[in-house]
Amino acid sequence: MRDAYTGLNRLYLSMHTPAEVAGEDINDPVMGDWLAKNLPSGARILDAGCGLGFDALALHRGLPARPSGKSWTVYGSDFSPDMLADAARVGAAHGVPASRYRQASFAGLAELPDWRQSMDAVTVNYAIYTQPEPSTDYDTYLRESIEGLAAVMRPGGALLLNFRDWTALRAEQLGGADHVVENTHDGVRFHCKYSWSFGPRRGHMATLLMREADGPVRRSDVWFAERSPADIARTLRAARLVPHCIKRHGVGAASFFTLVALKDPT
Repeated sequence: MRDAYTGLNRLYLSMHTPAEVAGEDINDPVMGDWLAKNLPSGARILDAGCGLGFDALALHRGLPARPSGKSWTVYGSDFSPDMLADAARVGAAHGVPASRYRQASFAGLAELPDWRQSMDAVTVNYAIYTQPEPSTDYDTYLRESIEGLAAVMRPGGALLLNFRDWTALRAEQLGGADHVVENTHDGVRFHCKYSWSFGPRRGHMATLLMREADGPVRRSDVWFAERSPADIARTLRAARLVPHCIKRHGVGAASFFTLVALKDPT
């Protein structure tokens, strides 16, 4: 499986606000609300596909932007060794043991026996809709990924994942709007521009042009699979995960659906 993020870690700061980098809140408002309201103190949370580790840090800190007085035990996994190394460094700086971070694909989580049926909640933030290769059978990949995620969840545990509102994204792109994300960290501006190519069979590609300040532009091609909320829900049910609630948030290219599913307790 291809790692699309090799060597691009620092440039992915374009995707994160300074508050997110500081671990003030998770980078999905619906996930943050649900966890703060429903997950008890002491729960074990896995941030699967943890990237640079900022969401895992926010969870470790109890989501400071949503003061609830709760404290959780947080774990992180990612397929990319580059991303995972940075996430572990971020965690270590705040007291999270390196042993809580594991390199694994979503499907590969099923191969970690000491994590099996141990997590009270699993978050998958802005990752499940990517396609490893353009030739990948995405529906098989999605099924195997969901099965791997379900394997580490305890009975009755929660899976929180998000995926793009493709209708909103396509409408904005066809209207001629640029899809640009920028953030400033320590006085340095990070910039990312998406150039979208929409395929006829719900397979799409985005070319990401990324740079730091006025530095050289780095290119990364990322493939995506378009699936509806109903499609995702069917795959969840096949893995004995029961859709609990779904909510849309954001606008235009930043419009997403967040879905919460609960694992069958029997």
